[in-house]
Amino acid sequence: MPREFTEEQSELIATSRNSTNASLSYQSNRKLLIAIGLMVNESAGRIIGGMYPVPMDYLARWSLQLYQGQITEGRQAAQAGYESALSLLRGTGDIVGDSNQIMPSYSLYRDEVDTYFKDNSELQANTIKRKMEAINKKVMADATAGGSTETVTLGEYAESFLKESQKFISSYAKLVAVTGMVWASNEGVIKKYKEAGVQRMRWYTVMDERTCIFCMAQHGKVVEIGGVFEKADTTMKVENDKGTISELQMPSWDISHPPLHCHCRCIVLPE
Repeated sequence: MPREFTEEQSELIATSRNSTNASLSYQSNRKLLIAIGLMVNESAGRIIGGMYPVPMDYLARWSLQLYQGQITEGRQAAQAGYESALSLLRGTGDIVGDSNQIMPSYSLYRDEVDTYFKDNSELQANTIKRKMEAINKKVMADATAGGSTETVTLGEYAESFLKESQKFISSYAKLVAVTGMVWASNEGVIKKYKEAGVQRMRWYTVMDERTCIFCMAQHGKVVEIGGVFEKADTTMKVENDKGTISELQMPSWDISHPPLHCHCRCIVLPE
């Protein structure tokens, strides 16, 4: 039998989960700011030394630093999501068997959560590499703009590189932290749903002035537990009220729960 939640109840659940995610993402963001800042400083130091800004072994070292900046809070977000789902299901009387127990936290992140952050840390390291290369190219172009013959020292070049990188450091650290916590939280939620025998789940979108049309389109969509909301490598197309079609490219993995995109605030409810 479908579980009925009023809009007010659904919004309260989403607000509670997002509040927890915000607190954890803040902690992760602080670590990531330091980690990404060190990567940028390393690149600037290599420029001063007359070397290419991205080191040959960047992937192994940078991905490890990024992983360490997220995994503790990611595990906590998964556990918090799991406990939130348990509390919700207790309230509906849908707990079955021994699923009323809170599972030890280590068993939550040993597989799916740990793998997610490891894999994404490599993707993030490659994103940072490409950004460092793009900034390096821009700074080089600026130094020779207009046919300038003025000599630019390596120190000045590195200083311009650091200045151009500052906005990226803060914005990317926040993006990574927020998106990772939302994913982990929803992963924990679904783990509890599965244990409790929930068969289907419903996408719930927070509706306010910040909500994108893609999440609006997902609102209320129902799939089987373990099912897929959007398939990997597909393009989601949504038409707005003016008839304009917007597109969102899906990543190389299936979207089995939120986030749909970076900074997403959506959750899944039992159906």
